[in-house]
Amino acid sequence: VLLIYLGYALWFTRRRDFPFLLLAAVGFTFTLLYSWDLRCTPLHILTMRRLVPVILPMPAIIIAYTLGSLSEAGERISAGRSWVRWLGRAAAAAVLLYLVLFAVNASIPAIGLEEGGNQLELCGDIAEQVGEDGVVLMDNHLGDLFGPPLRGFYGVENAWIMDNACLAEEDFLELLGDLGFPGKPVYLLWRPEMSGDEIVLVQGIGVYDGYEYISWEEILEKSFVHRPDRRIHYSYEVLLYPLGE
Repeated sequence: VLLIYLGYALWFTRRRDFPFLLLAAVGFTFTLLYSWDLRCTPLHILTMRRLVPVILPMPAIIIAYTLGSLSEAGERISAGRSWVRWLGRAAAAAVLLYLVLFAVNASIPAIGLEEGGNQLELCGDIAEQVGEDGVVLMDNHLGDLFGPPLRGFYGVENAWIMDNACLAEEDFLELLGDLGFPGKPVYLLWRPEMSGDEIVLVQGIGVYDGYEYISWEEILEKSFVHRPDRRIHYSYEVLLYPLGE
């Protein structure tokens, strides 16, 4: 971080080319915002989408510029003494080596991380249970996790509930009709850990005995106040209920 801000200071005071000054001003603004709050980590989706695409390339350029300036400083003050010139180069190389080793060390917790866990295998088990004609209706905590792989890899039609409360409303009957119920089997995929153990359905619709699965994944520690440095084995129960009248 010190190298980045030192590089910006050198850039703004030594360069006079307006396009590059403007580019550096944009990079400096984003970097300042990024370092203002420790919660602005790459794990935060808004940071990844709106800040990192500028922050990553610009500080890399600025750090390279700072290291180049460090080497040039040795050249300027050498006064014919080769050891001073080489000292500046060695200092720049040492800092670069430190940055590379720091980046490698920071990446160790993420190397070989099995982020997907058993998601694909679980989708295969669900698809086998549902069959070719079945439709899976998912609570609002599972749609984005299981909807795309169920449809993309196994061809299982599915629908996502945006609010679990709608299950108890009359409009839910219309939704079931759109899905082909009762002629086509419809299943409800439920996550008790987040949606609760009780499923409240509109009158006239019930659930049969379901099928229990365990979903697991290996995730990086989520922290917005320090660099994540450990993995977490996370698992939760997923229930598949056939719907009936």
